Amino acid sequence: MSQDSHSCPLCSYVDQEESSAGRVMDTEYWIAGPNPGVASPGALFLQTRVHRDSMSELTEAELATLGPVLAALQIAMKAGVDAEKVYVAAFGENFSHVHFLLIPRLTSHTGPKGPGLVKMCLDPSTPRDPEQVLKAARSIKTALGGYHGPDAPLVGH
Repeated sequence: MSQDSHSCPLCSYVDQEESSAGRVMDTEYWIAGPNPGVASPGALFLQTRVHRDSMSELTEAELATLGPVLAALQIAMKAGVDAEKVYVAAFGENFSHVHFLLIPRLTSHTGPKGPGLVKMCLDPSTPRDPEQVLKAARSIKTALGGYHGPDAPLVGH
């Protein structure tokens, strides 16, 4: 079922000028920012700038830039928050707007890995630290070094 872009909370995020300050990446087609709903400092969301209900609706340009944008974010997360791995997930259950969750597994993490870590991070009973979320987002943004799209150089390359 398609969600009206006027009622889509992710579309609202695109339009909120005050939210742009917390974003770690803002390109022609994609926006990435901290995800306070995930119990992992450094967790991000990546969403299309324009409302798309599914991956099949992405334009050629959006599809062409998705890979480089995900790569840049993963490189920056590894450098910015010392992520050993970065899990990328797209569920689309709560919002029909195309978006991805990027969840870092820090090198210092000793708990579950893979799906177990994702489940723990998405569990509402797992404690969240908003201050750590913002600190991690700033570190990732710094590691991105002003990346503004696929034509810009990737951090660490």
